[in-house]
Amino acid sequence: MLVSSVQTASSAVHYAKLVREKARLRAMVTAGKRISAAAYDGEADPDGAAARALAILRAATDDLAAPSLRPLAEVTETYAARMASVPTFRTPWPSLDRLTGGFTADELVVWASDPGVGKSFALAQLAAYVAEHYGNVAYFTTEMGEWKTLQRFVALFSGVSARRQREGTQADRSPGTPGEKPFSPGERQRIQSALITLRRFPIFLSDETMSADDLVAQCRRLHRNSALSAVFIDTLGALSDVVGHSGPGRDPGTHERQKRVVWMLKALAKELGIPVHVAHHFSREAPVRGVPAAPSKGRLRDGGGLENTATTIILPYRETVVEKERGHGGREWTRIEYFWKIDKARDGNEMTLPMNFLGAQAMWTERNQDLAGALYDEREPSERLEPEPAPEQSPEPAAPEEPADLLEYAAARFAAS
Repeated sequence: MLVSSVQTASSAVHYAKLVREKARLRAMVTAGKRISAAAYDGEADPDGAAARALAILRAATDDLAAPSLRPLAEVTETYAARMASVPTFRTPWPSLDRLTGGFTADELVVWASDPGVGKSFALAQLAAYVAEHYGNVAYFTTEMGEWKTLQRFVALFSGVSARRQREGTQADRSPGTPGEKPFSPGERQRIQSALITLRRFPIFLSDETMSADDLVAQCRRLHRNSALSAVFIDTLGALSDVVGHSGPGRDPGTHERQKRVVWMLKALAKELGIPVHVAHHFSREAPVRGVPAAPSKGRLRDGGGLENTATTIILPYRETVVEKERGHGGREWTRIEYFWKIDKARDGNEMTLPMNFLGAQAMWTERNQDLAGALYDEREPSERLEPEPAPEQSPEPAAPEEPADLLEYAAARFAAS
């Protein structure tokens, strides 16, 4: 029966494959027996027994590993096609793009600062920009609720601060409340325009407390259904497996837990071929008198290999400058200046950028950027002390009357900022 059904020499390949698979299974059975014997004999030295078991398993399964080494000549043949296919994601900040060359696939970008400096605002602004210009964005607000994040997006597109949004909403709900002013018609129109615009942006929000494994699984599932352009995590320290140990065995410590999570996020960026942006905190060190305020990547909280694994590290910080008029009794005032220190740029230059932080508008701009179209005056025209001069360049685009123009309006705002 076998002879009558197999009539060609090409079947030899099929039978050779069967023989090889059976030999592999027999090798695994033999390895299992040897591992079991090593476990029984290793009661006095469990670590040594585990090492021997791992060596036995590797010896039995080495041929299962897919070949990954390629000749350099073969790699160079695909250089041009590979470079043309790798997307580069620009940002709203041209100077940052010039330093880093833009963010590319498989990058892990860390944004770290002290509390209250504005790294979350930078991530929200960048996420909106990527969603508008490149496509789907996954945004995990593990430290802050989705409503607070939405308020920042609305402030970014309307110029109405989060504080003013709350105040105006309360005044509309309870008219006549002392100290609370209702929305003006202009504010209401800008907020509605911003909300309609944001509905069209492919940003997927989650504010649930989750582990890195759950986060990676959600990103993979979303990427299969609709390809992602970037992932944003605010913040790394709020992931459940960084906060505390919940698995079996002893707690390896925050440093080791964070190290595992960092490698998972780096692997996710490489697997999906997109940049992953992570917000993180500094360790709590008291400032030293006379030492410059500029931070360094050595202050990253709990380490975890972040400074080695990350492709780019951006450190927003601020300096307080005290100025005084000349002469006796001269007035003294304080000015706060903001900077971004590019402390690591694997494919670019390390430098410090002078920045402006506009907290009310949830926006970061470069200090030499034209702010026309990016700032809004919350006061009514009758309340302003002086009429606003007309801008010389890049006038503020008017809020559209029809929803069809909202995307052009948003694009003009980003171009102006």
